[in-house]
Amino acid sequence: MKKIILLTLIFLASSQFAFSQQAIAKIKYEEAEEAFSTNDFKTTVLILDEAETLLKATNPRIMYLKILAQSKIIEKAPLNDYKILENTRQLCAKYLIEYESIPNNEDKYRDIYNVTEGLKKNPKSETAFVAKINLLDTLQKNAHKYIYGKGTIDYKLAYNAYKELAELGDANGDNGLGNLYLHGWAVEKNLEKAKSLFELSASKGNINGQVSMGWFLKLQGVYEIEDRYLKQYRENIPFSEKLREKLMNEEVLEKKEINNRA
Repeated sequence: MKKIILLTLIFLASSQFAFSQQAIAKIKYEEAEEAFSTNDFKTTVLILDEAETLLKATNPRIMYLKILAQSKIIEKAPLNDYKILENTRQLCAKYLIEYESIPNNEDKYRDIYNVTEGLKKNPKSETAFVAKINLLDTLQKNAHKYIYGKGTIDYKLAYNAYKELAELGDANGDNGLGNLYLHGWAVEKNLEKAKSLFELSASKGNINGQVSMGWFLKLQGVYEIEDRYLKQYRENIPFSEKLREKLMNEEVLEKKEINNRA
């Protein structure tokens, strides 16, 4: 009899513990949803990992949100972490196989299918991933050299390098082209084109694009929006004196051009 009572108590305790873990996991999931709604995708993934640890498993809702969050991380920095890229591919494949027959899941299933298709534009192996990083690094160094290098200034070659970077989806390429259109280097000066390229670079989370967009709008007198972009920049890294000097020089250059046109 005592043995039966003991087993019953153990069963009740373990059941209560399992229920508690599920309840906490549900709260974690809600916290992850909140983080996702504020575009804090890294926190979203971390919280979902905690929920999976509590449950000692995953489920369709957790996997769906994790895939979306990781795809957003990849979208902003496609060449930052190959492990995230490969893990997202694996999660997509698993979701599409295991959750195909879930009732009323067509929209979410299509979302994951679309993520899978979007990931195809990324390098398919770690070797290709590293090779693309090296290519972009070389192009960026060349572009910088052709604009700022001593005795090597060639705006046309800089344009070609930045254009190739932009075509590969690199935000620095967008920002570099924006600067060329802003100053009329190797291309006809086009402020609207410059603004569009700065916005594109900034939208990808690129610090250089954010500060270029902020400074451009400041020169146009749009201070409210300019503050938002410069705030984004300052939250990422300190506002260095070297960059401040560069921006001041660009402001002086722009004012001179405006006075010359006047």
